[in-house]
Amino acid sequence: MLTDESWSIRFETSDDTTAFETALTEICSVLAISVSRPYLDAPYWVVEGFCDFAPDEALVASSLSMASPSGTAPEFSIIAHGKRDWLAENRASFPALHIGRFWIYGSHITDQPPAGTTAILVDAAEAFGSGTHPTTEGCLRLIDDILKKNDVYNVLDLGAGSAILAMAVAKMIPQAMITASDIDQIATDTAIKNRKINGIAPSSMRCVTSQGFAHRHMVNQAPYDLLIANILAGPLKQLAPEIARHLARRGRLVLSGILNSQERQIAAAYRAQGLIITNRVRIDGWSALELRHMG
Repeated sequence: MLTDESWSIRFETSDDTTAFETALTEICSVLAISVSRPYLDAPYWVVEGFCDFAPDEALVASSLSMASPSGTAPEFSIIAHGKRDWLAENRASFPALHIGRFWIYGSHITDQPPAGTTAILVDAAEAFGSGTHPTTEGCLRLIDDILKKNDVYNVLDLGAGSAILAMAVAKMIPQAMITASDIDQIATDTAIKNRKINGIAPSSMRCVTSQGFAHRHMVNQAPYDLLIANILAGPLKQLAPEIARHLARRGRLVLSGILNSQERQIAAAYRAQGLIITNRVRIDGWSALELRHMG
């Protein structure tokens, strides 16, 4: 999208970036979001959201404060840019990713998928989750391992964002019945779009907007053989009883959006619901966990 003028909101943080990414999207319907480390093993992230109109400084400060665990907004800059195609530039900066048996690529990629991989088309600027964040990669690696060892037919991706995780299952297990839910209607619309461009039938993957398990379809479809929730540690703890209740007795649960330092509290919350950790992936300070019912 070429704009006469463009702006960006830029800041650095060592906190979980997912809430900040959500805040940026809500502030000004950003054209693209970039999350990166300035150098290998840097202890912080550089977050930048690109807009096609000037963001309100007070609104930015308020929104980032609410997203921050400390309640204080990180120091940020609002930068005015000239006439450039930020969306195209942002997409072009993301190479294809080979994660397990999955090959994640954007529409700017023209290379053929490697032999034996399952290709998923997700543009980097779409909703939340393009495979580039460690939480998404961790989930994909756990899902790949689960699908090798378990029969999965009924799946829920809770907080699906771009629905990359739901689509990964749909591509690997075409006969599975998948529900992709998100609290945000924009994310649901994006999931529907991604489902279409990836050739996944609506009957195989239903996309719904729901606060937790409020949507009737999500309850009616339970219990789930595989339940995925890549959100944040706080909501994961709050939803622990409902998630456990909607997981099949022999089902597998994948949780992420968890900092390594938060892993113990998540483990304790789910152990209280009769679920234990059976596998984990840690990438750049983030944990993705696989759990199952005890016994």
